[in-house]
Amino acid sequence: MEDATGRRYYIGKTTILDEEKTPLVVNWKTPIGGKFLAAMPGDSQGLRSKRSFTTAKNTIRSYSDSHFRTSAHEGGGEPPVEDQTDADGSGFALDDAVLAAMDAHRDSSMHDIVATIQADQYRILSHDPDDILLIQGGPGTGKTAVALHRLSWLLYNQAGAQDADDVLVVTPNSTLTAYIRNVLPALGDEGIRQIAISELGQRFVRKPRHEYSSVGVLKADARMVAVLHRGLQNRVGLSGDELTVRMPATREVAVLPAPAVNAAAKRYSHMPYLAGRTALAEKLRQELVDRYPLPRRSTFEQSFDAQSFNSQVDRVWPALSPQQFLRDLFSSKRQLAAASEGILSDEETNLLYRASAPSISEEGWTDSDAFLLHEVQAQLDPAKIRRYGHIIVDEAQDLAGMQLQAIKRSSRNGALTLAGDVAQSTGANRRDSWKSVMDLLTRRPPGQLWSAEAVTRKTLRYVYRVPREAQVLANSLQDEVAPDLDVPQSMRDAGYVPRVTRAERSDVADAVLKTVEPHVADGLMIGIIAPLSLHAAIGPALTEADVSFVFARDGELGDGVNVVTPEAAKGLEFDAVVIVDPQQIYEGDAGARLLYIALTRTTSRLDLVMVDGRMPAALQPHLDIPAPAVPVHAPAVPVEVVSAKGPSPRRHASLTDEFVAMTAELHLEAIESQVHPELVPRVVEMMQEMLMKRDGS
Repeated sequence: MEDATGRRYYIGKTTILDEEKTPLVVNWKTPIGGKFLAAMPGDSQGLRSKRSFTTAKNTIRSYSDSHFRTSAHEGGGEPPVEDQTDADGSGFALDDAVLAAMDAHRDSSMHDIVATIQADQYRILSHDPDDILLIQGGPGTGKTAVALHRLSWLLYNQAGAQDADDVLVVTPNSTLTAYIRNVLPALGDEGIRQIAISELGQRFVRKPRHEYSSVGVLKADARMVAVLHRGLQNRVGLSGDELTVRMPATREVAVLPAPAVNAAAKRYSHMPYLAGRTALAEKLRQELVDRYPLPRRSTFEQSFDAQSFNSQVDRVWPALSPQQFLRDLFSSKRQLAAASEGILSDEETNLLYRASAPSISEEGWTDSDAFLLHEVQAQLDPAKIRRYGHIIVDEAQDLAGMQLQAIKRSSRNGALTLAGDVAQSTGANRRDSWKSVMDLLTRRPPGQLWSAEAVTRKTLRYVYRVPREAQVLANSLQDEVAPDLDVPQSMRDAGYVPRVTRAERSDVADAVLKTVEPHVADGLMIGIIAPLSLHAAIGPALTEADVSFVFARDGELGDGVNVVTPEAAKGLEFDAVVIVDPQQIYEGDAGARLLYIALTRTTSRLDLVMVDGRMPAALQPHLDIPAPAVPVHAPAVPVEVVSAKGPSPRRHASLTDEFVAMTAELHLEAIESQVHPELVPRVVEMMQEMLMKRDGS
């Protein structure tokens, strides 16, 4: 780049010095590097021009220039304006380096975007480090990459104040964690902990347990913070008339009246639970000494029986572990009712009750329990929660209240960066706005050492990854998925018109294989996005055709073909995407948003397999849907099959197959809530086999 004085700088990933220690290349994270990245139409950052190179190793393939007028501004006149604007007059256009990066083939990992950071992205990633920053960005706007590059920028510009051990990256699942894990090392930031959200509470769970989804949703609600706090408070206080401690030397019993004991306990009730217990114990020791003076040269332990004293303190303020407290709470209807009064309904309170195991070591804990245990530990003893100087959270729109609470508890000072898209919010915790998240982030729960008055929200509007051809289809669902958000604007064309392949349900796997073959031949990274119920048919068809693939739900991605559910596709990107049965996706829970996610996973090619002639109405005007094939043979008619038990009407086998598949799908939601995800396809397959046998087919 060249500044107003004519001085030139070269900007790169890292600083390169010559023998005289003079910079040849300046790190992009420096203020000088920031000028290069922030310069844009209307704000030249004091530059005359900047040039972006497209390279292949040590060879420059191409370059693009941006020129700015700065003389008037330098003299105090009007702000600088770039010489060129794009066709719509917005002054926003992508240079060759960005276009080349978007056209490059994808693989199983996300890559850094240093060479293609845009001005709108840089202004967000370099925002005040100490704020709670919320980045709203549609698919392909680069919000995940911006959040990760922000972390790298913060580590560089806060050197000494933070290091790799003091920051944390949180994603919703292990697949996304694996996908992004190479970005920070590529930026020179090694040793940063990157985890799925479930790992925050895993250390509290020794024995897993299953529960109904309705119970899990309730436990994940942020109201449980108040229930747990009141439950702990209710464990404090002397229920009897007095507290008694044995005095071995005199064989007497020291007595403290209940009013004095409870007054002391109330004095420390604002403290974290275990700290309050320690303070109360010290106060009671002093009360005993004041009432029963120690003999000369005698210690408290010599005058008062230690075991007796500790047991009396436990009567007032019991020592508890997170597991012990939650076990006691959930197995006592009385404790639950007292803790949840005015917070939960009676029906909700009853959902939480469960019988306890014979011993605490045998007690099982669910995924939702893990975050409750994390919160209980924070209220018992905050020092036992690992805390970080800055936390990056991706796909934050799907996090439950207690998951967000665990992230807050893991923050030492409230420095958080959250990235997400309300339009892609799905699952049990889906939301239609960021209000509930922002309210929770600014709420100060008991024992939290920091507070935040507000959350700064920034929006990324321009879509760089998703081509216009796919974005047009996704935007047709905007009124259903997020009517209050700005419509994302794609900045490039892929030159590939989405194709539609018709298929009957019994032929879906063959249609998928036919659609995928050209992309496989071109060596592309492919995402087959299909409802889980279809995976059992698609997988064997790919195997039989000798097409290597992976089920992305297993926490890994391949460089070739990946079979993935719409839910698991969130945050991922592929060269080519094949969406199987978009109508079935659309008709499911949060279906419009899941279809929106599926449509925006591609960087180049998009194909759709239309099953049984059904396609969401919003998409139809934007697609060239082929006419149904004319049947060659006469249509199947019902036939009668005679069994040993006598005649019974049977439909044609092809119709029976369809019925079996549809029957299995009706039970899929129940299966998914009770069966491990890896086993669901096989369970569905077994169900279909049983139905076929029962039907005599």
